[in-house]
Amino acid sequence: MKNLYIPLALWFLCLSLNSYSRQKPSPGMSPAAVDSMLAQLNKAIVQQHMPGLLVAVADRNGIIYSGGVGYSNLNNKSKVNGSTGFRFASVTKMFTALAIEKLIAAGKFKLDDRLKDIAPEIPFENHYEKDSPLRVVHLLEHTAGFEDVQLARMVSPSQEGLQGLQAMLFHQSSLRSRWRPGERMSYSNPDYEVWDILLRSFRVCGLRTI
Repeated sequence: MKNLYIPLALWFLCLSLNSYSRQKPSPGMSPAAVDSMLAQLNKAIVQQHMPGLLVAVADRNGIIYSGGVGYSNLNNKSKVNGSTGFRFASVTKMFTALAIEKLIAAGKFKLDDRLKDIAPEIPFENHYEKDSPLRVVHLLEHTAGFEDVQLARMVSPSQEGLQGLQAMLFHQSSLRSRWRPGERMSYSNPDYEVWDILLRSFRVCGLRTI
């Protein structure tokens, strides 16, 4: 097993860590506090059988510490540091939700707005649309009834990365409400693929959401 990365979101992180590859703490965090934190994290990764993790501490002014514990590569014993790359995956969903809330606060749309009204280009199916329309809030809550990414759709055979509506169409078979929207919760990555398109259309940060 060459590159075993297990990301762990410990602190709120929104800025790119690549610009903050320092391993030493800034004046905003004392060396004693850093040593104590890293000792606890080292203990945690041993107990949880994790190879390593990246950690960042931030305040409203930016990142005040970034670094890592453990290994990013178990074969050659490469250590995790502040510039080690991790796949954030669904951690990005919290940032997407914040961006959506920002648009709602700006009056761009409302939680109760129907998806077909604000994004008619999304090819979803909802046989209950007449009396139980699919709304913005259902996508945020994972209550749209959409199936998660299907096994045969985990990887695109194309060498070209899919984004926006093109990526959404690749997962179109999952965009079917299996029950009345809002009736029950079922985790679904395509819910947030829809938001990827909406954020692009409103020209808010183009985050990939899964």
